This record gives sequence, structure tokens and C-alpha cells, in this order.
Amino acid sequence: MTIDPSERNIGIANLTRVRPDLVEVQYASGCVLSTSGLAEVRKARQAMMGRQPYGMLSLIPEDADFEYSAMKQDHLAEDRREGHLLAIAVVTPANMIEMV
Repeated sequence: MTIDPSERNIGIANLTRVRPDLVEVQYASGCVLSTSGLAEVRKARQAMMGRQPYGMLSLIPEDADFEYSAMKQDHLAEDRREGHLLAIAVVTPANMIEMV
């Protein structure tokens, strides 16, 4: 079975379904990762991937910023608990890894 990659841009990120079981989330340069923005990414990801299990590759640029409230929340807990999100890889410059 083949699947055409589908894409969705939601402002802070561009989501691409690269395979039936893999979504890539590339955050925009200069974006601010806020609780509401990450909820918007989650909603778009769920609409794109449906109810099937999948992995996610997140690419966070060096000039991204984080709201403190967003850093204190586990934005992927429900997806993991429901068995939808199986794995995540985060690619970011080394000097940002503590914030992620």
C-alpha cells in the first residue's frame, strides 16, 4: 500500500504525513511554543494520523522560544496513554536540549 504524503500548515508548524505510521512536525523559525499552540499541533496531528499508532519526528529550530507554562505540561500524555503515539524523536540544536 502506498500513501501520498499529506501536509498541513498551522502557523507555528508544518506537519507532514510521510508514511502511514510517521508524521514529521517542523516548527517554524521564530515560533513560540505555547500551551495553545501545542494543542493546535496536537489537534492537527490527530486529524492527520487518525486512530492508528504512529511515530513522530519533531524538528525545533534554534530560534524557537518556549512559554514557561508549556514547558510544565506533558502535551503527549493522552496520545501515549491511548496507544496512538509509539515513539518520538526530537531534533534541536544541542544548546536547546535542556528546554525540550
